[in-house]
Amino acid sequence: MRIAQKLELVGYIENLPNGTVRTICEGAEGAINDFIGKLDIHDDDIDVEDISVEWSDTTGEFEWFEVKFDNLGMEMFQGFATAGKKLSDVSRKVDGVGQKVEKNYEKLDSIDHRLDDALNRYDLFGKEITVIREDIGDLKKFANEFSEFKDLFALYVKHEMSKDKA
Repeated sequence: MRIAQKLELVGYIENLPNGTVRTICEGAEGAINDFIGKLDIHDDDIDVEDISVEWSDTTGEFEWFEVKFDNLGMEMFQGFATAGKKLSDVSRKVDGVGQKVEKNYEKLDSIDHRLDDALNRYDLFGKEITVIREDIGDLKKFANEFSEFKDLFALYVKHEMSKDKA
């Protein structure tokens, strides 16, 4: 219906009891040919097998384009059946997205565990650096003490040598 309205056609479309669809429309010939081309639909819900066209003179009886409902109950049933199928398709797609989200969650959880492990190792590394710094501090103290001892020992040796000479 929207296609016909966009092409500025007037008339109607209706589902017939035998499963076919009838469209009667009036408008510019080019617009009607575009409309006919757009009726050749092949998707999950509609598979147009054949388009039969009969041309006749314009009657001027139509003011707009509309959908006629011969058996409203049947039209609604078909509409609900199509909607149910579409909802089922959406449900399957949502389930697929849910499975992908689960897989990504598992990957993120794995990354989280690896980050925790890396942080723990980083903490241990930091503690080892602290111990090494303390050891370096102890070595500096020892070096200072050794230097003082060396100076004292040199004085002692010098003193003892001066006693031997005297």
